[in-house]
Amino acid sequence: TQTFHVLREVDEAGAAAAYARLVAPGGKLIMLCGAVGDPERTEPGPPALTKEEATGAICAAGFRLDACSKVRFDSTPTYGAVPPLAWLVEATRE
Repeated sequence: TQTFHVLREVDEAGAAAAYARLVAPGGKLIMLCGAVGDPERTEPGPPALTKEEATGAICAAGFRLDACSKVRFDSTPTYGAVPPLAWLVEATRE
């Protein structure tokens, strides 16, 4: 999913719970959301989250965190020359 950083502004726990309802036990959630701390970008991008903000609600909703690494969003005309940083979250539904 690439919607958590937006949906969490409305209802973080509700968004995480919806993901838990959609992913079967033992299934994988792959999530991409904006990450803080991007010194290479000056243009605005998606809402930027800390690692704890990107993973906390997901884990509280019944996912086991498998990995969380910083990557960059794909390059698009909207993002300009340097795409924003993102958290690539991989989690298993317990």
